Amino acid sequence: SLTKQFTDEDVAQFSALTGDTNPIHSSLSAAQQANLPCTIVPGILSASLFPSIISKHFPGALYLSQTLKFKKYIPVRRFLAVNIDFCFVHQKQQQQQQQQQQQQEHTHKTQVGHSVTASVTIERTAGSRTRFSTLLYLDDTREIAIEGHALALIKYHK
Repeated sequence: SLTKQFTDEDVAQFSALTGDTNPIHSSLSAAQQANLPCTIVPGILSASLFPSIISKHFPGALYLSQTLKFKKYIPVRRFLAVNIDFCFVHQKQQQQQQQQQQQQEHTHKTQVGHSVTASVTIERTAGSRTRFSTLLYLDDTREIAIEGHALALIKYHK
């Protein structure tokens, strides 16, 4: 499991590294002027959880692409609890039975109060290419904050 809280310092380091100096990430008054109740985590910083989850469970994975839609903001200093769901779809029935057993072995859930959940679901595999559905949602309202898809090269061990 993975629990992450993005702090003001994390946001400042991200800003320095990337040049993203939008003040809604660091200044409460700027955030409030933009009709936000608090400073918010940069969307790309929040989405960085997806490759973290994939590489943690598939060491050596090569991340090829990621699509993202930002729908809700994540407040700075909010705990991000990661629920990881592996699910195989669009496979032959025999493969599905084997993969359902693997799914049961590879599902981890963590909850930390009012949190954000990142979900990475295996949609399909073609050789070593694996497509994942990626979601980040607010636990208290179940609203999706970020959604997208990732593609990675995965070396499967038999």
